[in-house]
Amino acid sequence: MDRIVKTSPLSQEQIQEQALDWFTRTCLGSLSAEQCQERDRWRAQYPEHEAAYQALETSWKLADALPKTAMHRWLRHNEQQAKKQTRRRMLGWGGGALAMLSVGAVLPLVWPAQPLFTDVVASAKGQRREVMLPDGSKILLNTDSEVAIAYYADRRDIQFVRGEALFSVLPDVNRPFTVRSGELDVRVVGTQFSVRQERSQTSVVVREGVVEVFPSTSTGLTGVRLSAGYTVAASATAIGNPQQVAVESVLAWQRGRLVFQDNALSEVVRELNRYMVQPIQVQDKALGRMRVSGTVSVENPDAILDILPKIAPVSVVRVPERGVFLLPLGG
Repeated sequence: MDRIVKTSPLSQEQIQEQALDWFTRTCLGSLSAEQCQERDRWRAQYPEHEAAYQALETSWKLADALPKTAMHRWLRHNEQQAKKQTRRRMLGWGGGALAMLSVGAVLPLVWPAQPLFTDVVASAKGQRREVMLPDGSKILLNTDSEVAIAYYADRRDIQFVRGEALFSVLPDVNRPFTVRSGELDVRVVGTQFSVRQERSQTSVVVREGVVEVFPSTSTGLTGVRLSAGYTVAASATAIGNPQQVAVESVLAWQRGRLVFQDNALSEVVRELNRYMVQPIQVQDKALGRMRVSGTVSVENPDAILDILPKIAPVSVVRVPERGVFLLPLGG
């Protein structure tokens, strides 16, 4: 008599999610003795359960060349974050982390061509927020910024929603890192660069390595390569010429400071308003054209109003329920 083999009543997606959940917690060493026994019972319950779990073990063993310390740190981080999420969300994060460890041709056999990790992160006005990505890369969001993250088996995609961010990307020649901002793509393998989206324009500054800026659609525009120390401004209809720039001054916001070097006061105010809850207004055109140099801290946005008269000949007038106004000194 042939032996009857029972099949799992769960869908393949549900089986993979449960296998990912068990395997994530096993790798982190967070299972109790009773939970280990429960895991083993789950594996032995149906052949599909055991096959899904073994596929993950194989993927893990094939990842010997990847930075395990960084990946374990990221797994632990997401285990803590999962307490704030639904269980479905937690399973998705655990699955993404472990799927990232697969290499070669094994991954397509285990997961379909779907994102292995997705998330949307944002910063509040006046806030800077650092985000650790599954591969150890980092994103530092500046004030009032937002990005959507999607990691696949063969690429790492970031959709830039708004604001400004500094990207520190770990090299991976098999998975290029692309930031999509409006109609433009910024592609790298491993480097450090910033992207800023303002109105219909995107600007890119490279601190380390090389990036490529090119149109995401066939508009006839020619892309450009940027090396460290260069910047470029681009829109959906034009990509400018690369220009040398004082990178550390431009990126001073990551240290909590803004640096102005012979800027028009109107430009200074526009930059400061990105951090202010109550915006500053300059109603005198001649005053707006005044050139200003100096540095201010963004840690306490309201303190900017006390510092501003020290770097420019202006008076700060606060009008209740109307806002903050800059007037010519003595005006």
